[in-house]
Amino acid sequence: MTTGAPFAQASCQENMQSLLATEQSASKNVRFDQSAADACLASVNASVPLCAVIDLEPCNRVYVGTLAAGAACVDDSDCAPVAGAQVICLTSMCRVIHHANQGDACKRTCYKAGDCTALQGEPAFDPITSGIATWSECYTTDGLGCVGGSCVRGAGVGSACLGGEVCDKDVDCVSGACQAYPPVGGACGVCAPEQYCNSGACATLLSLGARCDDDQACASGRCDSTCTPATGGQPHGSPAECGGMVHL
Repeated sequence: MTTGAPFAQASCQENMQSLLATEQSASKNVRFDQSAADACLASVNASVPLCAVIDLEPCNRVYVGTLAAGAACVDDSDCAPVAGAQVICLTSMCRVIHHANQGDACKRTCYKAGDCTALQGEPAFDPITSGIATWSECYTTDGLGCVGGSCVRGAGVGSACLGGEVCDKDVDCVSGACQAYPPVGGACGVCAPEQYCNSGACATLLSLGARCDDDQACASGRCDSTCTPATGGQPHGSPAECGGMVHL
């Protein structure tokens, strides 16, 4: 949903300065990232004239953590980013979590970020009590499971699910056995990851700009009358439509 508010430059500048000040960690374990600041300003400058949603992703990276994995931290913003990995401050320690590929060492299996478990017969892994600063996780969406400390390819159609839960990519595990997802147009049970259930039938996820009624229909996971990027930034009007209002 789009909302509007009258534009007042002085209060806008004051509010933005206050917002950026809150992004800086009280522990001072951060550095200023000029490239992210430039990208943030570019996002704002590009969006406002078009009545578009402002993509705040670069704005959230203006201050970058400097602490390495294993260092004592106060919050996530203290920890230095690692390309391709999730970095968090967990129980006062910077931890780095890698998205594992087939054959990589691993600690557990994840269905999505934050929803992870140990498969049947595999040792449990508790990141809070483990004391480990860096580890990797396999994802069922890649058709992988963590078995014997390594990311293993899930089973194909007609075979028993790996660890009782994991099949190869685009293959569904039902009652311990791997079976094919319904085709596009087939009756919904569980549709394939690149599909959604539309009026009882599996349909291909909609691309950016397509008209939609629900977030579940969009490949981006975000519907605002049309499918829009998950981080915003999709124009939805013209300067004339703004009518003196700034839309966020």
